[in-house]
Amino acid sequence: MQVIQTERDQTIIAMEHQAHEGLGIWVQSHLNDLLSELPYDPNNPNQWIDRVALDAKPSLEMARRFGEVGMGEANYNQLIRDLQQAKVVEGIINNRGQGESTLIATLHLQDTLDTAITHNSLFVASDDPEFAEINVILANFIMSRMALGGVAVDEVLTLSGKEVRALPAAAVEYIEPETIRFITRLAIPAITDLLNEGIALHRAPTGTRATKRNLKDGTPVKIVPVIDEGTARTLRRRTPTVVGIPMNVEFGNTKAEVLAPRKIETEKDLHRLMTEMVEIAKDLSGEQVFYGLPKGARGT
Repeated sequence: MQVIQTERDQTIIAMEHQAHEGLGIWVQSHLNDLLSELPYDPNNPNQWIDRVALDAKPSLEMARRFGEVGMGEANYNQLIRDLQQAKVVEGIINNRGQGESTLIATLHLQDTLDTAITHNSLFVASDDPEFAEINVILANFIMSRMALGGVAVDEVLTLSGKEVRALPAAAVEYIEPETIRFITRLAIPAITDLLNEGIALHRAPTGTRATKRNLKDGTPVKIVPVIDEGTARTLRRRTPTVVGIPMNVEFGNTKAEVLAPRKIETEKDLHRLMTEMVEIAKDLSGEQVFYGLPKGARGT
């Protein structure tokens, strides 16, 4: 949708132009055979930095199409069955009735598509368009500069539910701190209000992608960062039930495993879950993967 921005604050617009200059550089490291760059259009409200929350525009049919393309039909249908067998949707609705939200945790082992896939597949597994209202993805604002199969990623994501965009710590390499703080000030109350309602929150608890390293002997490995203690405390308090879904994202042949929903009573419980997910991701990907930096590892 194109909107002529005649009434927007000029200071915000100037900040936005600077932000998208950085996003245009940053997005290059996120592109692959499936994801392409979406140019910045100042008249596209989905790219405005003061619009962090996007409403759901649900379509079970279209969501399923994108899911099947991304994972491969057989793998996608298996993920749907696994979610249904684990009664994840029923658990989320039950938690909501008790005023609690549920975390659907991913690892970002290859890229950020794993979180988009859980958001998509859980909606399809629900087989209920209304479930989109409580199916929420916390996404990197960089998604506003990506297209999936020629369609803006934000448009694809909102087929399955709501989207709140924020910026991880790594954004400081590309975007002015003032802009990061501005977006954060909008994103925090947006996600807090939703959590208070009782939702399914899809996010990687680490907030960033796994990094590449080499061991002392030169063996290439991937490191999933350890969740910082502040985030761990917040997740334990705000989303005490967690469903881990480790995944190896490979276009047309993405494999995932659904872990049984579990209660997170201490921060250590969350770290144990991440360690378990990393071990499964290692098997799914065939790569050496660690939760946290092993002794002697160095950057590539």
